[in-house]
Order: sequence, then structure tokens, then C-alpha cells
Amino acid sequence: MNRPDPLAPRASRWPLRHRWSLFAVLLLLSGCDDGRPNPYPFIDIAVHVDGTYALDGRRYDQQGIEQEILRLSESMRRDLSRLNRAYIRVAPEHGVDYGRVHRLVARLTESGFHHIQTASR
Repeated sequence: MNRPDPLAPRASRWPLRHRWSLFAVLLLLSGCDDGRPNPYPFIDIAVHVDGTYALDGRRYDQQGIEQEILRLSESMRRDLSRLNRAYIRVAPEHGVDYGRVHRLVARLTESGFHHIQTASR
């Protein structure tokens, strides 16, 4: 008997141009302009020896950084996907008490941030 080879490529029901058109429509519907997902927001927090914190180039004391974390979590909570995808990098200066860093990380976790990275000294 003459059976077709199962490994041989089959003719597609859709011509190539229709497949690309379908891909382009799906890409437009997904909300991505070039096929890549939206970049994750990065938040860098520096912990200084003098007891202050730096976020976006501005210095904050303990109470100020607490308010800023609360403001960030509230603004990102409106769009839960941003809150879940936000990456926070905590960078302590040399000589910083690591207990302050752990308290900051605990406060960020309580606020709903999940991806927190602490730089080693």
C-alpha cells in the first residue's frame, strides 16, 4: 500500500499571508506594540548611613519614606499587574545597620510589593 509519510510537511489550509495577518491582528488586540511585554517598573531605594533614604534622586527621612512607599503602593494598586510586576532594589551604603534594611524590606512586603532585591554590601 501507498501510505503518506507522517513526517512529511502537510499543506496548510491558510496561506502564509493570512497567517501573518492573523498574527498582526492578535498582536494589536494584545496591546503590545512590538510583541514584547510592557517593561516592569524598577524602583531603586538607597539606604544611607546618616539615617536617610534616597528614592528617585530625592532624600527622605524614616517617616517620609514610609509615606512614599504608601503612595507608591496605592498608585500601583489601581493596576494590580503593575504592583505584582514592580521590582524594587534596595541598596544599602557600606556601614548601614542591616536591621534598618530588613525593616524597610518588611515594610515593602506589607505594602504588597513582591519582588524585592537587596544588594549585598
